[in-house]
Amino acid sequence: MNKFINIFCRLSFCFSIITLSGCSIIDNQIDKYSSDKEQCYLNKLNVTEFTYLQNDYIILDEICSNENLKEWVGYIRKMVAINENGEILLQQEINSSLISSTKDLASEKDVKYVLSFLNVYKENDNLILDINGSYHKCIKKVNFTSDKAVFDFKKYGNSDVLNNFKINENNATQLINNEAVYQVTTKVLDKNQLGNYLDIIAENVTFDDNTNQVLSKDQLLKIDWLGENKDTSITSWMYLDIYEIIDIDSSISVAVKINNEYYQADIQ
Repeated sequence: MNKFINIFCRLSFCFSIITLSGCSIIDNQIDKYSSDKEQCYLNKLNVTEFTYLQNDYIILDEICSNENLKEWVGYIRKMVAINENGEILLQQEINSSLISSTKDLASEKDVKYVLSFLNVYKENDNLILDINGSYHKCIKKVNFTSDKAVFDFKKYGNSDVLNNFKINENNATQLINNEAVYQVTTKVLDKNQLGNYLDIIAENVTFDDNTNQVLSKDQLLKIDWLGENKDTSITSWMYLDIYEIIDIDSSISVAVKINNEYYQADIQ
C-alpha cells in the first residue's frame, strides 16, 4: 500500500509540473486553494484596518495561537510597504514574482516598514489575520473600544534592505545573505522564540536529497517517478519568512519558515 501511495504522489507531482509548464506552480496552488475564499482589502490610509464582506475590521495587537485557527474564510495575500504614519505606499501580491520585488518595496521613498498580510480566519464573531507569521485578533470597527491595543505595525515591520537572503543554488539547504552562508538545521523553533522579522524568500525549491542540488523543471521531468531507481530521492521545501531568534544574534543564527515550520539556520 505504501509503495502505491509513493508512486501516486510522484506521478501527481510530475503531472502538475507538466500541466503548469510556463507558469508558476506556487501561484497556481495559491489560486486553487483560495478560490472559494473572500478577498479582503487593507485601508490604504491606515494599515491597521481592512474590510471583509463589506464590514470594517480593526487589527489588534493581541496575538492568538495557531491552535485557535478554525475556518479559513478570506485572504489579503499582499506584501505591503508603509510609511511612518501607517499609510500604505505600495502593495505587492505575494506570488512567485515577489522574490525580486520585495527589495524594491523597501527601497521606495518614505517606506519605513514592510509587512506581509496573508490569510484571514473566522473566530466566532471576530477574525484572525496572519501578519508576518503571527496571528492577530481582529474585531469589527463598530465594536472597538479604547481599552483595546491596536496592531503596532512599527513593532512587526522591517524595511532593512541590508538583508538579502536567498537560496544557495549549489545547496538548497543553505541560505546566503550577502557573503554569509547559513545552514538549515533540523532544530524546530516555537513561535515564542522568534524575534524581529528580517526578510522573506517566498520560493519553492525541489532538490536531490543526495547532493542537495536544486532541480530544474527539465530535470524534474526526467526523474524516475515510478520509483524503479531506488537511488532517486527528492525533497520539496517552501521557503517563507526569516526572523531573528530571541537572545541569539542574527549573525550567528536565524529562524526560517519551511513547509509551515520554523527551523534554525546556523552560520557556516
